[in-house]
Amino acid sequence: DWYSSFDSLNSTHRIPIVIKQLTSLARFMVELPIYRLHVVRFMTMLVPGIDANDPDKTILTTEFIKNVGSLIPLADLSEGNGDGGMLAIQFTSNHLAYLEAKFYESAPNKSHLLYDGPLTEIFEYDENLEMDALKSATSSFPEFINQTCTSCFKFLESSISVDNNTIESQASAVITGCFESLIESSSDEMFNVLADKFYNYVTDNVH
Repeated sequence: DWYSSFDSLNSTHRIPIVIKQLTSLARFMVELPIYRLHVVRFMTMLVPGIDANDPDKTILTTEFIKNVGSLIPLADLSEGNGDGGMLAIQFTSNHLAYLEAKFYESAPNKSHLLYDGPLTEIFEYDENLEMDALKSATSSFPEFINQTCTSCFKFLESSISVDNNTIESQASAVITGCFESLIESSSDEMFNVLADKFYNYVTDNVH
């Protein structure tokens, strides 16, 4: 249900609930094999939620990113040899298909269409493959940082307010905290990506 909600970030009645659930569960998910891959995928999928037209969703999204940043290091475990997250997407999609098939297990015809593997009691996977998928997931961090910075900068540009009581001002403050979390959790490589993005933005826009 989480993934189906993210298919349309305009689904305003579902997205806030999903993000709040993810923020609450992230601390447990990042410690579990398989589920830690989903967290990284959710981070990337949520970036469009940083939207100047929806400061409430922006607050929830940046709070989630801030929370995850306080739980895991942002480092490319593939050491620059990753695939940008493709293997991680394939792995998590297979896991999701298994979970959906288990949910519909009482309807064998439908469960077979969702997942063509054996519906064992627990999801069976190769530990080495899961680790390779984790490396794949973390290789998407540079692009994640780029997209996050771009979205945050656009929000700040379009939501300038002198009234500290507005929802836009509150969102801007949360964005600041989000950046602090990203900086603290970033490896040297990821910090350089963030610093270059910030430097280029200031150079091009501050006169």
